Amino acid sequence: SGADDAVREQINSSANWFYWVAGLSLVNIAVSLAGSTWGFAIGLGLPQLFIALAAKTPISGGIALHSVLLWALAIAIPCFFIACGWLSRYPSFAAFVAGTVVFAIDSLLFLLAGDWIGVAFHGLVLYFFWKGIRLTRQLRKSATKAG
Repeated sequence: SGADDAVREQINSSANWFYWVAGLSLVNIAVSLAGSTWGFAIGLGLPQLFIALAAKTPISGGIALHSVLLWALAIAIPCFFIACGWLSRYPSFAAFVAGTVVFAIDSLLFLLAGDWIGVAFHGLVLYFFWKGIRLTRQLRKSATKAG
């Protein structure tokens, strides 16, 4: 129905925030690789934490395995958000919830660091994720009543 199409459009809009978070986080990772400390506040803090830990890893005679694992985790987290964005557009309630929970945990890093701009951006994105969760639930209930 037309109402369901409008809800799906809003769900997709909320799901797109997963792509924004992932994309800006990948830019932040690339910037870190280039040696800069500049980055987007809306990006994820967890990859930056893993990169900072990897940078503090003493290297003796080659690359330390745990440093490689930290970098792999730093890249895997934005990839997780890409997957959440893709699945949320189906729409997947579980993908919205999983991505929101991880993003809420990530928000705590900004809160602990006292990065209030990062906290504000994370709060805005959490609002859109919550909206997607709510709309996905609404669409599911609508489909159950129709079927």
